[in-house]
Amino acid sequence: MKNTSAFLKKLSTLFVVMLFASTSLLAQDRATYQVKQGDTLYGISKKLNVTIAELKQWNELSGNEIELGQELTYFIRNGEEAQAEPPLKKKTLTRWLIRPLSHRTYFTL
Repeated sequence: MKNTSAFLKKLSTLFVVMLFASTSLLAQDRATYQVKQGDTLYGISKKLNVTIAELKQWNELSGNEIELGQELTYFIRNGEEAQAEPPLKKKTLTRWLIRPLSHRTYFTL
């Protein structure tokens, strides 16, 4: 009896985990990305806001090799859109204060 209740508890926990995992995947939109010259899995993952591991899993990749023109499947999470281009960063100017050496500055060795 004790083993049966422990088994049922583990089974119900597994069921709940699988249910949440499947609903989160179903709530995502499926899309494809065509590999361009110079693309890497890292760069593509940053553009699409996914992880390299997710790209590998969704496309059944065992290594990091991708080919020009290859179509990669990915999923867009709810409330997010894939970015075709990374956002531009604002360039900030650094101001440097440069003073001439005064005649009172002495160097000693």
